[in-house]
Amino acid sequence: MEHLITQYIEQYGLIAVFIAALIEGDIILVLIGVMAHLGLMNLYIALFIAVCGCLTADTILYVAGRFSLLAIRESRIYKKVGRSVEQIVDRIGPWQIAAVRCIYGIRYATMLICGMRQLPYLRFILFDLIGCALWAALLSGLGYAGSISASLVLGGVQKVGLWLLSSLITCIVVFIIVRLLYNRSRVRPKEN
Repeated sequence: MEHLITQYIEQYGLIAVFIAALIEGDIILVLIGVMAHLGLMNLYIALFIAVCGCLTADTILYVAGRFSLLAIRESRIYKKVGRSVEQIVDRIGPWQIAAVRCIYGIRYATMLICGMRQLPYLRFILFDLIGCALWAALLSGLGYAGSISASLVLGGVQKVGLWLLSSLITCIVVFIIVRLLYNRSRVRPKEN
């Protein structure tokens, strides 16, 4: 089983890192640190690929904001929170793009609003690159350090790999379920 996991990571690991970073970058960044500590992945290459995935996702949101300005402004969610996010962008400026990774839930809105406000793309991508790189270093470092502690507690790297893989799968499933339930609860019209 472990040989199969190792072989899978060697063959498809970087592709999986890019796709995971497109969808949800935080979890994969921690996992990169763990896999680097276990010797399953080159830390620097994996971080580069993950940052590229995060930048691609943010660029897609930026472009969507830039070219869907009217549709976004007419949406129910924008009417609810759009002005608040715009006020934060006004107050902090483009540094919010770099800092937004630390605050769960406003990254997507920030990227859309930067596009809506026609922020020059080169300025957008520069601040986003700074934020992605710092966040990637922090989370992968936590994953690396956490896997060292886990290997000492459990007494072996093989055990840690299987334990971390099962923990990751559990976390991803729980995250998806919570997000679906949260989105479903926000979509339902309130009954009188």
